[in-house]
Amino acid sequence: IGLFDNIYFSYEKNMSKENPKFFSDLLDQLNLLPNECLYIDDNEKHINTASLIGFKTCFFKSVNSLITAIQNKL
Repeated sequence: IGLFDNIYFSYEKNMSKENPKFFSDLLDQLNLLPNECLYIDDNEKHINTASLIGFKTCFFKSVNSLITAIQNKL
């Protein structure tokens, strides 16, 4: 977790990650563009929502695959 600048949890925002507003609110709060962000999740529906907005995404399957995916995205 120390590798990331920010970590957000949808329950803290009272919003589903299937709702694009969850992601757009974070972008507004951080003053970032979607392609400047990496979103990691183990739920394909959430990954799809973030991808539609323009986030770089990593579908979490295992620690090793996540490390490889992050290295490829950065």
